[in-house]
Amino acid sequence: MNLGAELELARSLARRAGEALLTHYDPSANGNDAMAGALMAADQASYEIIANGIAQAFPADALLSEESKESVARLQCARCWVIDPLDGTREFGAGNGEFSVLIGLAIDGEPMVGAIYHPVSDSLYSAARGSGAWVERGGEETPLRVSEISSPERMLMVVSRSHRDTRIDDVQYLLGISNEVACGSVGLKVGLVAEQRGDFYIHPSGHTKAWDTCASQVILEEAGGKMSDCYGAPLKYNVRDVLNHRGVLASNALIHDQLVEAAVRAIRGELDDDDL
Repeated sequence: MNLGAELELARSLARRAGEALLTHYDPSANGNDAMAGALMAADQASYEIIANGIAQAFPADALLSEESKESVARLQCARCWVIDPLDGTREFGAGNGEFSVLIGLAIDGEPMVGAIYHPVSDSLYSAARGSGAWVERGGEETPLRVSEISSPERMLMVVSRSHRDTRIDDVQYLLGISNEVACGSVGLKVGLVAEQRGDFYIHPSGHTKAWDTCASQVILEEAGGKMSDCYGAPLKYNVRDVLNHRGVLASNALIHDQLVEAAVRAIRGELDDDDL
């Protein structure tokens, strides 16, 4: 399946939307009241660029986004663009720069095209199924490949800066992990894993949604990684419920099953005396 046109559209729209976000972004705001209005304006401007661009290029395709009106008709469409015009709203409001634009395309429920753009650093992650994954930064494009670290105690765990779940502490303990890095946007966290600046990312709660993971998944998997829910089951993009109720686990794929086992034990509270 040739997805070149879809990939180029996702890349172009992600950049344009990211540039629109920057016109509303104030790194010195630090969550002040003025940023609430700027955040809403930024989110809407980014959404309109993406939605209008997709509608013009592929008018028959469905669209799923937090900003769009939900319609079950999308479930009858083989092709659905799954987008987040502003991933990392807290980080945008806090002025720390850890926000991004996410544009994914799911075909028959499978993530096939993805673009993640971090406008602050001008970093564009992108992939199409079967064609590899790349990051473009500073005008240079580099292929993405996950790390080859398979010893849990040597792994760098990526966690949420704004939504850190206490069960992550148990995962760390079970795996003997002492190193972690916190980041905002889900797309940026997965990007860290895809370019070997982290080895796995875990989010045990059910708060992430399809638009957080669609683009991220295809990029990670084309970089050699793996994404599932925290129980090891595939994520789904052709269902009505957009929540990832069983969490998200993204890794370099080498010990994904072992990570799943630790995640499940932590979620179920199954640590025993031998673990302590």
